[in-house]
Amino acid sequence: MVGERNMGPMRRNGSSAYLLLLPALLTFVGYVLYPIVHTCLLSFYSWSTVNQTKLAVGWQNYSHLWQDPNFYAALRNNGLFIVLSVAVQLPLALLVAVGIGSSMRRHQFLRTLFFAPFVLPVVAVGLVWKMIYEPNLGAANALLSAMHLGQFASGWLGDSGVAIFAVIAVSCWRYVGFHMMIVLAGVQAIEDDVYEAARLDGATGWQTFWQITLPLLRRVLLVDALLITVGSVKIFDLVKVMTDGGPGFASDVLATFMYRTAFTEDRMGYSAAIAVIMLLVTLLFTVVYLKLTSLEEVSLPGWVGKWLGRTVLAAAVLGMVWRLLEAHGATPVRVVVLVVLGLGALIAVVGVAWERLPRRLAGGLRDGLFAVLALVFMVPVVWAALGSVKSLNDLMLHPWGLPETWVWGNYVQAWQGGIGRYLFNSVVVTTVSVGLSLAFAAPAAYVFARLRVRGGLVLFGVIVAGILLPVHASLIPLFIQSNRLGIANWPAIIGPYIAFGLPLMVLMLRAYFAGIPEELTDAAKIDGCGHLRTLWHVLLPVAKPAVAAVCIFQAAWVWNELPLALVLVKEKVWQILPVGLLNFQGEHSTDWAVVMAGVMISVVPILVLYFVFQRHIVKGLTAGAIK
Repeated sequence: MVGERNMGPMRRNGSSAYLLLLPALLTFVGYVLYPIVHTCLLSFYSWSTVNQTKLAVGWQNYSHLWQDPNFYAALRNNGLFIVLSVAVQLPLALLVAVGIGSSMRRHQFLRTLFFAPFVLPVVAVGLVWKMIYEPNLGAANALLSAMHLGQFASGWLGDSGVAIFAVIAVSCWRYVGFHMMIVLAGVQAIEDDVYEAARLDGATGWQTFWQITLPLLRRVLLVDALLITVGSVKIFDLVKVMTDGGPGFASDVLATFMYRTAFTEDRMGYSAAIAVIMLLVTLLFTVVYLKLTSLEEVSLPGWVGKWLGRTVLAAAVLGMVWRLLEAHGATPVRVVVLVVLGLGALIAVVGVAWERLPRRLAGGLRDGLFAVLALVFMVPVVWAALGSVKSLNDLMLHPWGLPETWVWGNYVQAWQGGIGRYLFNSVVVTTVSVGLSLAFAAPAAYVFARLRVRGGLVLFGVIVAGILLPVHASLIPLFIQSNRLGIANWPAIIGPYIAFGLPLMVLMLRAYFAGIPEELTDAAKIDGCGHLRTLWHVLLPVAKPAVAAVCIFQAAWVWNELPLALVLVKEKVWQILPVGLLNFQGEHSTDWAVVMAGVMISVVPILVLYFVFQRHIVKGLTAGAIK
């Protein structure tokens, strides 16, 4: 009898709940799960687009992969991406989130500066830094020469020993702000009563950080480390734009190796095997992080933080001395060590100031340090903006000076050269993709948050796991499907954009919906509202912060997405900004000032969107990412 009563609500919700889930499930299965399974099957065949007869070769593709030195070079570079990205991005994100995490306007403004690089189009970022790294007339070597540090000048992207580290540096610069927001959401989720109790017990700010803040952020930091790791495995866009895996294969990563093998060398089966390896590496790291999050939390003694800070500071000083003494023998490893130790020194300085100096003076010093760091973060953006209104000679001869003549004609030339068309295409594709993603994700999130359905937890887990799946694992089957059905251009990319955007949207909206008092939905049911009316008239208006946050993140992803657009958009008139910018740069490679103007045109819409809705991002993350 009890069992029958408990099953009643599930039966009543069953058919209507599954109907609400159906659009999201069909889209996710059709564009994510089925292509990934198809990729796994294709990895056991040898075939190409020229000779489409598939020859079963068993494990031969994997056997050849283990003997391919280019595969190991790509795997090593992905490993460098993972280690250095976690070592740099996570501490810096934590430092910024804790240091300027208050609601004061100056802290909000500084956080905006740190977050701004993340919303910039990836292709635009890659092109700007490609120009900065240009060895002969680029801004990096010009700055080093002006500072009488010409011995540190490098070929950067043309140097096989430096190229991968130069790309990793750009990746860290771009993504620190995003991870800062995730950690900030965790910081703001900590109750004020916990800190108040610590202050009453006489704990210093440094002790509070090590014994309260850090232990309570443990799970958030592990989740963020997982996101950094998965992102490093999936990295494609920056490498493609800045080096295309060169020089030689020195900066190749698994994604660019897989793309080139498939769509340049036309070895589809071999490329599918690379995609499967990417998928397995991602799943392996996911399992490791899940195991770590299941471990018991450990609170660090106060002396650990105190002596660790001093040790890091001393090590940083020694590292700097080492760097200066061996300047002419500089290696990328030494530079990386210096950067990591420098971050440790910055954390130690802030900690010591927080603990030893008067509160007001310590706060002023802290804000000053973060203001300088934020301005450094914005230098490439400002440099690109100034470069866009210079003549080519002015940009090359005076890369760090103000324009001698403000050449607004660069924008006209860029717009007429196709940027205007690419911009319009991106606006349409982004608007349609975000709108349909929300239309599919919101009902699914409502079902998972409010209704009891058989297998609901499993379905939710399967969809949310899509956050970790690389787009590249679906690329070849989507390419085959596009050719077979004769679907190309916008119709070919909008479906995958919706499908790969669903997991994050469902995760965050479900968490927010679950936190809304049930009395609101009960009242709607009493008034005769069905599920859709309850969702539309009750939950979505209350969940505006979460809706704004997921829409901004989805819009930023669609605006920046490159591999799907490269493969599936075949006619120039339909190209969106990422591919259009790449082609535009190729057509105007001798006039970087015009290229910078095109870059700035691509930057403005997404920056405006962020500035308008930025106050919703932390609220949405707090409700969705942390819960």
